[in-house]
Amino acid sequence: MSFFNIGYASKPETINLISDINKNTSIIYCSSKISDRETGINFENIRESAQAIKRISQKSQNGY
Repeated sequence: MSFFNIGYASKPETINLISDINKNTSIIYCSSKISDRETGINFENIRESAQAIKRISQKSQNGY
C-alpha cells in the first residue's frame, strides 16, 4: 500500500492532530473540513488548518 486516507478532521481539536499524524508516517493522509453548504465557512477550522500546515512545513523534511 502506497498511501491510506483517513478522511477529514472536522473540529479544531482533531485538525490539531494532523501535524502529529504527518510527523509519524509518510503514507497516511488526511484533510480538514473548512466549510459546507449547511453551515458555511468555519473560520476556526481555517485558522487551525493554517497552523497545522505551518507546523508541518517547519518540522518535516522538505516542508511537507
